[in-house]
Amino acid sequence: TSTNQTGGAWKDKKQDYKDGFDILMISDLMKKVQEKKPFEHTVIMQEPLVFGVEQIDQSIVIRELADIAINSEFVYVPGFSVLHEKTGQEIAKINGSSDPAQFWNEHYVIPMAKSAAEVVARTGIWYDSPHGQNFLVELTKDLKPTGRIVLRDLGDIYINKQVMEALGEKDVLTKFATKESIKTSLSVHFGPLHGNIAPSWINSAVYKSYAKNFYEVFKNEYYRRTG
Repeated sequence: TSTNQTGGAWKDKKQDYKDGFDILMISDLMKKVQEKKPFEHTVIMQEPLVFGVEQIDQSIVIRELADIAINSEFVYVPGFSVLHEKTGQEIAKINGSSDPAQFWNEHYVIPMAKSAAEVVARTGIWYDSPHGQNFLVELTKDLKPTGRIVLRDLGDIYINKQVMEALGEKDVLTKFATKESIKTSLSVHFGPLHGNIAPSWINSAVYKSYAKNFYEVFKNEYYRRTG
């Protein structure tokens, strides 16, 4: 269960009472946005049910695996795992690549940039802490990447005020209890090794190239969508 008494590396990620119901509101918003037009590069793990006890300032959020759990056509691998020393190499090798660093640049970093641009352009929402635990890479059952990324943990986000207003969702801004997460600028970043141990096949030069590639693809995709 979630708790507002956290510790360790993620001690700033408290799950208090108001946060749980903010998550539910964002989950409902994501569903509404996709009903108008499905995402191309992104799968949202919905969080449609919340229990809260205000007196102890805690909430429990239920994540819905839905199609992710029952669809035998796909395999979903956490971002932490695709950059794992052994797992990352093995999946790359199955796909005919002897260069896992380049393989995951093409099949994780670049798809993440496209997914981020899509979600930010259409909702004004992105992560406060965009590390590999929040993302799953979609593969076919033969472990071939599809180019789609699953986003999970809708409580770890920033909301852009102007985009939300343009969507006609002023109620979200009014009701969203975590006011410090409502911003008037866009803050978009991605930390694939944040909280993870770098594999031997990713050195500092490779990691810097990931950053450059992420922002270049993000910029082009965001511009294509918004002008």
